[in-house]
Amino acid sequence: MTDQAVEHARHLNDLGRPADALRVLTPALSSSAATEDALIEAARAQGALGQDHDAVQTLQRAQASHPSSVVLAVSLAERLHHMNDLGGALYHAQGALSLAPQSWVVHAVAANVMSDCGMRDESEHHARTALAMAPDESLSHHAMANALAPPTVRMYDRARLREAEHHLREALRIDPSDDVAMNNLARVQSKRGGGVRAAGTLSRATAANPMEPMFQANMDALLGMLTARAHLVLFVAFLVLRNVGIEDGRLSWPILVVLAMISLGLFAWVGVQLVREVPPAMLRPFLVGFARRQKLAAAWAGLLVVATTFFVAAACVGGDASTALIAVAGVALLAGAVLSWISFFVNRRKA
Repeated sequence: MTDQAVEHARHLNDLGRPADALRVLTPALSSSAATEDALIEAARAQGALGQDHDAVQTLQRAQASHPSSVVLAVSLAERLHHMNDLGGALYHAQGALSLAPQSWVVHAVAANVMSDCGMRDESEHHARTALAMAPDESLSHHAMANALAPPTVRMYDRARLREAEHHLREALRIDPSDDVAMNNLARVQSKRGGGVRAAGTLSRATAANPMEPMFQANMDALLGMLTARAHLVLFVAFLVLRNVGIEDGRLSWPILVVLAMISLGLFAWVGVQLVREVPPAMLRPFLVGFARRQKLAAAWAGLLVVATTFFVAAACVGGDASTALIAVAGVALLAGAVLSWISFFVNRRKA
């Protein structure tokens, strides 16, 4: 295969046309004399088409002929990491480190793999090495953020989260269209308590790559968290005010007004923040996609709307009629609590 054909395939891969690139490279795959570059581009196209196992086999075939190739070791580490084969990814990442200890790319890839392997100290060491070598490369900042706040860890030190957010913002400064950085920034913002800000960031990542399952899963988790917070505040307010505001066997009118104001204020705040943070063109798909994938959580959110409606109606009606309306709102809150637990266990089973 000629160098021009390989260059053409590389150009097609860069344009996001992996099927065309693979068609150009078909002779290389059937030839025993395929060059390293041809096999790398073929594996790249196969990976983009979701043919991960074929991509690994192509890279292993190339590595058999070029065992000292750093590019092949790094490519195998990244591909196996993507497939969640952490043992294989770590093996090839360590091999790449032994071949090219002065390469910032190798240190960045090794940091990402080691982070997911639970090797936090080693991951941070290699990430800082990559960052020192290449401070203007987004991959270095990605590696540093991943080392500081790996997705597999539930509890984080807040200082590490702040530093991780800084590095993800740096990655976006270098490449504003980096949807992976936007997704990871949303994850870190959510961990720091900025759920609505995270929703805005994540909506932009999803707009750039709407079919990415990881982005969809993070979106679902984020909207579920916002629903949970709204439910918790409203449920606690209802229980507290119900116990302190009884007058002649029913809730007093001032307490009904307070409940209605809390309900409306809560939803207005979340709504305004979502409208402010999520691009208008993405808001409806953002919510509709959540409702389609998470039917239980969507029903849970719907019950919160029902409870709010009946709290407001009770405040408007007052008197004896408000008792029945408050009872319906309470049942909606209780049913929402049950649905929240069912939704939690269903999602945990899927994970």
